[in-house]
Amino acid sequence: MIVDTVCNRVNTISQVPGVLCLLQEVGEMDIVLQVGKSLLQERLTKTYRRDVILSMALAYVELSRESMADSPPAIMQSCEMLERSLKLLQVSTHHI
Repeated sequence: MIVDTVCNRVNTISQVPGVLCLLQEVGEMDIVLQVGKSLLQERLTKTYRRDVILSMALAYVELSRESMADSPPAIMQSCEMLERSLKLLQVSTHHI
């Protein structure tokens, strides 16, 4: 439902990666990851796919930072988020 809302409220599909970046900047990492995962199931152009992946990777990095800011720091969770970000970027370089 959130995916449809984001995609339907944007004038053109080419604006979705920019919207994902803005959502990440305002702290909506869960939405970025949910929409991004859904979009990666679609046939996307090379540039569009790369932008979606970058937005998702940045969201994982932010979630990692938030985990480290917890008291006490959630080190394992933080490492897991960084690992997900790295894996996403590594896989994307093989498919792009």
